[in-house]
Amino acid sequence: MTYTEIWNFIVNEYNQNQFSKEEILQRKWEGYFSDFFGYKHSFGDIDSHRVLPIGSSNRTIPDIILRRNKTDLFDVELKQYNLPFSKDMKNQLISYLNQLHISVGILICKEIHVYIYYYNESKTKELVIPFEKDNTDGIALIELLQKEQFSREKLEEVIYSKTRFKEDVEKTVNEINSDKISELLINYFSKQNSLDVINAALDKILITVSKKDVPPPPPPPPPPPVFGKYRFRGNVYNKTQLVLAVIKAFVEDNPNTTFEKLKEFFPDKLQGSWGVIQRPETVCRRTSEPKKRFHMDNPICLKDGSVIVVCSQWGAGLNFENFLAKCDLLGYTIISV
Repeated sequence: MTYTEIWNFIVNEYNQNQFSKEEILQRKWEGYFSDFFGYKHSFGDIDSHRVLPIGSSNRTIPDIILRRNKTDLFDVELKQYNLPFSKDMKNQLISYLNQLHISVGILICKEIHVYIYYYNESKTKELVIPFEKDNTDGIALIELLQKEQFSREKLEEVIYSKTRFKEDVEKTVNEINSDKISELLINYFSKQNSLDVINAALDKILITVSKKDVPPPPPPPPPPPVFGKYRFRGNVYNKTQLVLAVIKAFVEDNPNTTFEKLKEFFPDKLQGSWGVIQRPETVCRRTSEPKKRFHMDNPICLKDGSVIVVCSQWGAGLNFENFLAKCDLLGYTIISV
């Protein structure tokens, strides 16, 4: 397979595993490094879940450390694909790089974050690669991470070049303004017209410069309805938002709860045919329009690695009243406003 074919294969797998658990993604990436990058378990090239002791009792466990000739090359940390980047993810990776005394780290979540870490300055250079088909940065990464040709220096050079290019583009964009355009027009027309003519012509036109990638301001939100609202912990929600807020609050108040325990506290019969909570993959199997039935854009991650979504179907009938009664039993105060 070519590097492009490998990258596009990984992108396709990414799209199919949005809600897969980290242990599934761990197995997949170990397979990628073995099948496509030349690292072999039998040679000790793929070191999974190495225990790094901290003091006498604590320990940390990096996901995958890639090696060549018994030397650590870079660390790979895996998060669920549906999780956006956070500073905590980066800090965890940097802590592993410090303990391993290596300077290349890769964080994989909603996109790929590649880091060069500089110990003396505690600084990083970063390249962010979205999981997009035919992405040139992704294809280049496939080549750069190959076992036999991996080089920290080459990777650093690519990241520096990409960073410098982005900075130069942004600097140039910031320097382009209406005054600069006017100056260029004066220089251009000065070969055939007097300055008085040019200034008189410029007075008759309006020159503006705006960035293409800046969206227009959003329209003001519609006024809230005067009924069907509920106050919970200082915020006001409609029915579907309230159910989502209560489930999130319950998970925060009971951080060790599991999917099965949640089902016991919020059984399917409270909602009806869809259930109060489900796993995303279950919803996708049951309906071709999951976003119309569940809050698919607001998944909740449990401590055991499970991901759940909350039903948004709470129309007329006794289901919502039964849900409110359940909240009262759990000690959650909800006020109709």
